[in-house]
Amino acid sequence: MGEGRYDGSLPWGRIHIASLGLSDGVTLAQYSARVRDNLEREWWPMRSLFEITSFQEKRIDGEDFYAITYRVQESPEYCVVDVAELVTVANALPGPQRGFRIRIWMCEDQAPNYGSERAQILESFRVSTAPAAYYTQFLNVKGVHVKATGKVDPNALLVAGEIVDVMLSGRGDIASCMANVGGDLAIVPKDEHITTLPEYSWLKGSSDFTGRTYESFLIRGLGAAIGNPVSSASEESILSLDVDKYPHNRFPFDALIAVHEYAHGIQNLCFTQGDHDKWNAFYASAQQAGIFPGTHMMNDVMEFFAVFSTAYFEVTDEIGRGADRSTVEREYPDIFESLEEIYGGAELPPELRKRKY
Repeated sequence: MGEGRYDGSLPWGRIHIASLGLSDGVTLAQYSARVRDNLEREWWPMRSLFEITSFQEKRIDGEDFYAITYRVQESPEYCVVDVAELVTVANALPGPQRGFRIRIWMCEDQAPNYGSERAQILESFRVSTAPAAYYTQFLNVKGVHVKATGKVDPNALLVAGEIVDVMLSGRGDIASCMANVGGDLAIVPKDEHITTLPEYSWLKGSSDFTGRTYESFLIRGLGAAIGNPVSSASEESILSLDVDKYPHNRFPFDALIAVHEYAHGIQNLCFTQGDHDKWNAFYASAQQAGIFPGTHMMNDVMEFFAVFSTAYFEVTDEIGRGADRSTVEREYPDIFESLEEIYGGAELPPELRKRKY
């Protein structure tokens, strides 16, 4: 269950907002007491002052919170910090409940001037518990959501959830990042265009870099990007539904689109600068060596990473028919080593790696 965090500056202080997945049955009182009891450990290890001045339950516009105020000083040469924090528990989406915290602090001598402004900001804080009207099915996987409208077969969420779970089984920083930024996977209904998803409705009337229109059945998945953290894959590609009706979806592996598009999300949203530098170098070397000339995977470094991810998970023929993980290890050892680090050696279930034809 991932943690989400936001830290920012105010003209007279600092603000911190955080959410954390909680076990079922944890009450607001229990979570707030846990926060209170861990506060001292959260601050500087060599503090000269730490004092909780109040801890009380509050009801603000019909919602329950715990309010905590405290004073901290790192050492005598620094100001005493005046801190006010609100804590609450809510189900922001179907799935495990989460604890939410908003903390604002300033030097103690600033509190008389800005205390009322701080209180106003704190008391305006609300957790939205109503998911977008379009989505009615949710599956929580490592802090991200696989989601779909009610038209989609629930089995598609289960299969897609298994794919996401495997792809986030490697590096912990990537799994946490995807949870923090909302790196969800949405499922496109089998009889609808990708532009019916709320996150992609703005693409109506436009085409991708290959000239395919988004309002067609030619595009059945998209990867997340900064500013739009939701990847997508179609219902029929996940469940291998009625492939004769969708000749453009006659991919040899059911997991191909979901793995390819979620790999885009991992790269675009949660790569470190070191990751980007490494894969830019891999791509530049491949261009120089002239491998796979004119193919989709050589269009840019994003397609390059996504295709090698599908090859690593053994759901593509794009680097050669019958190629598997051992092929990547043998022929592209540096790329394989990086993929091993990112995905941690996790494997998709055999049924998703089985060729359909």
